[in-house]
Amino acid sequence: MSQGQPTVLILDESPVLTLQLQRQLMTLGYTATSLVPISGFHQQLAHNSVVFVELMLSQNNGFQLIRALANLPHVSLFLLTGTKRSTDLQWGLCAGAKAVLKRPLTLAVLRDALQSVQLLPIPVE
Repeated sequence: MSQGQPTVLILDESPVLTLQLQRQLMTLGYTATSLVPISGFHQQLAHNSVVFVELMLSQNNGFQLIRALANLPHVSLFLLTGTKRSTDLQWGLCAGAKAVLKRPLTLAVLRDALQSVQLLPIPVE
């Protein structure tokens, strides 16, 4: 990872889905950390500029978590969902997410989402 590259925090309780996302982010040049359980994530926010939040958490609501973190100017928030119902999309964006991403994520979708908030350079073709 280059020195100026944003760091990523994943707030998800599924070890398999978290590992998959970490591997995809590594492919794009990021280092990602995750917390299970997510209870200690507040201390990690100062060290991360990108946060992926799973919608369905056992102790938290992803919408509420995004809303609570949306006022942090140095953090870009992405909401992860397995359904991407139209209400998930609408509520996620209204809560402050930069994008609502439906799982399973492809590398292209992840790259596009990060490029949309200028976190990855757009390749010249």
